[in-house]
Amino acid sequence: MNSRFSLFALASLFLGAVPLVQAQAPPQDAGRMQEMRQRLGLSDAQVDQLNALFEADGPKMKGLREDASLSDAQKREQLKSLSDARREKIAAILTPEQRAKAAEEIKRRGGGPDGNQADGLRRLQAMKEKLGLSDAQVEKLKPILTEEGPKIKAIREDSSASPEAKQEAVKQSMQRIAAELTPEQLEKFKAEAQARKK
Repeated sequence: MNSRFSLFALASLFLGAVPLVQAQAPPQDAGRMQEMRQRLGLSDAQVDQLNALFEADGPKMKGLREDASLSDAQKREQLKSLSDARREKIAAILTPEQRAKAAEEIKRRGGGPDGNQADGLRRLQAMKEKLGLSDAQVEKLKPILTEEGPKIKAIREDSSASPEAKQEAVKQSMQRIAAELTPEQLEKFKAEAQARKK
């Protein structure tokens, strides 16, 4: 297994369904860390080190994302650099056995450098738990998330696309998702989206 894939796998496990860059670990990340602790057998010291790493990197990444003086391409380049450094730090915290376990899990779930489908499925699992989706809703949302995720990512990274075009693409994706939710689930979904913007 090459080291580039292993490092990507590690970062993917810890970044999960949330956007690549967030200011600080929100409460739902505590659950994700607990899950990783169990799956990889993380020690208390490792959990503390990983939490400290995420807390230290979060404000830097948020600052870059919000820096109006940088172009989208510059932001992506600098965020990639920070993310690469984070992956190296994560790898240094884990034991070789834990790194191997993490890489295997990502491989099993279909992740990797081009794991858009796996990203969509992780988002769907998180939505199922948070919104209380039924199995029928999950089946309807699965193709939507696996199709829309790469589209949204592509338009967000397209420096030639206007902010209005980007906003419209996100809106259309959200409408497809919203059509499959109950009114109560939709309210929770909107509240979650608003919380991520802060």
